[in-house]
Amino acid sequence: MTKNSLLPNRPAPRRLDATGLARVAIFAAIVAVMGMPGGFAVAGGVSITLQTLGVMIAGAILGPWLGALSMTVLMSLVAIGLPLLAGGRGGIGVFFGPSAGYLAGWILGAFVIGLIVHAGGRKPVLWRTVLGMLVGGILVIYAAGVPVQSLVTRLPLGETAVLSLAFIPGDLIKAVTAAVIVMTLVRAYPRAFNRVWATKKSPVLEPAK
Repeated sequence: MTKNSLLPNRPAPRRLDATGLARVAIFAAIVAVMGMPGGFAVAGGVSITLQTLGVMIAGAILGPWLGALSMTVLMSLVAIGLPLLAGGRGGIGVFFGPSAGYLAGWILGAFVIGLIVHAGGRKPVLWRTVLGMLVGGILVIYAAGVPVQSLVTRLPLGETAVLSLAFIPGDLIKAVTAAVIVMTLVRAYPRAFNRVWATKKSPVLEPAK
């Protein structure tokens, strides 16, 4: 018996292969498509759209690293001028406007969602999925977006934060919707996650079926 045979089975390090790249591209495209219906402007010129729903789903399904990478790819395409944000917005200028912090928050938010939903390498459960959506999909995005919006619009931080509260109900609806979608996939089509999950009784990882 070797020393290594005494250690619990652990997954091999995940590499970004062709499948991973394809999934990153698909979710970047999904978020872009969700912006096609457009959005509506809030105080300070920040646009609220369905795209944050896509961010939540991407983080939960792809996991932290690929989820964040998918949003990074989307932001890169926007930066070079593709009109992938709601209302057909694109170009480097959007990263200097009131929405800049929120857009950066998409990347960080997707990462945090993935960390929480897949904590410990275990199969997503309802409470952890909802928590991930609330923390990563709302708290993190607003924490990144509100200060930048305040800076760009020159409104006091407190006033900007209060104004943003009017849109929390809509974000809560998106968080619940995203959680329902994710949990439905866990039960009906776990292969969508393209990963293995640890069981409660053993550190050995079981493939999604």
